[in-house]
Amino acid sequence: MDNSELKTLYTNNLRALRESLKKSVQEMATDLNVSTSTLSSYMSGARTVSLEMATHLYKVYGINLIWFVTGKGEMFIGKEPINLKIEVKEALKELLASGEFKDNFK
Repeated sequence: MDNSELKTLYTNNLRALRESLKKSVQEMATDLNVSTSTLSSYMSGARTVSLEMATHLYKVYGINLIWFVTGKGEMFIGKEPINLKIEVKEALKELLASGEFKDNFK
C-alpha cells in the first residue's frame, strides 16, 4: 500500500470506529483529549493518524491495532476499556450500597 491508500484506510477505520461507538465527533474528541478540529482533520484525511494517536485509540477504546493499520481482523480486542470502566463503577456502587465494601478513598 502506498501512503495515499494508508491514509484512506486510517480515515475509513476512524470513521467506522466512531460509528461503532455511536459517538459524535465532539464526544470522541473529548474521550481522546483532542480538539474537534484535530479529530475532524484525521477523519477527513487532511491529517495523517500518527502512531501515537493509534496507540491512544487502543488505550482509550481497546481497538485492535492490527485492524486499524491493515483493515483485517476484529475492530476491538476484548472489551472496550470505556465500557469496562462503566461496568467497574457500577459494580463498586452496588458494593457500596450493599455495605459489603467501605469507601475509604474520599
